[in-house]
Amino acid sequence: MTAPLATTPTDQADRFFSWLRAVGVVLPSCAIKQNQPGERLRVAHTALAAAAADRDCGAVAPERLALVPVTQQHWPTLCRLRVRPEQEPFVPPPLAVLRAQTFDPANPSDVFAIELDGRPIGMFTSKPRRPNLVWFAHFLVDQSVQGRGIGRWAFQSYLNMLARAGFRGNVGLNVHRDNPAVIQFYSEQGFSFDPTNDVGEHLGMQVTLPG
Repeated sequence: MTAPLATTPTDQADRFFSWLRAVGVVLPSCAIKQNQPGERLRVAHTALAAAAADRDCGAVAPERLALVPVTQQHWPTLCRLRVRPEQEPFVPPPLAVLRAQTFDPANPSDVFAIELDGRPIGMFTSKPRRPNLVWFAHFLVDQSVQGRGIGRWAFQSYLNMLARAGFRGNVGLNVHRDNPAVIQFYSEQGFSFDPTNDVGEHLGMQVTLPG
């Protein structure tokens, strides 16, 4: 598909935006809200260059990523996220997390969105279980951006966030015993098996943050 020709700056910006959407480039909200055609085009060209870098290089630059607490505005987008088909048996859908938050308000988890250029592309939950134990769960990254280092960045950013908050205990989680790729991922992050938190087919794993 080739970019369309246009006449006036406003027409050019509008047509270019339509073309970018058609080829799958995600436009930041600042570009959509910008009234000046020249500025809209500048931001749009930046988004196009970033998309090309993603395709060519794979890894996403950390400055384009953010962890933010989930608000009601995030949920419509989060509930549309999908993991790869082979991952679906192991990852509860975001809608299940929303239901748990809605129907168990007395015992909620902290839910965080992983954003790429301001757009939610992943999520996880964090919940204190004891003064020295925080539980990490419901970790997913949308299939469209997997394999670009986003999951590793998000998890390390989460651990750094806990450390900055003064937490000096253990981080625990469960992984399905038939999911070796995820077991390897957490092992590479320093986790070891914790049989005291095994639940059925799910193995407990734990890492201790340095004091």
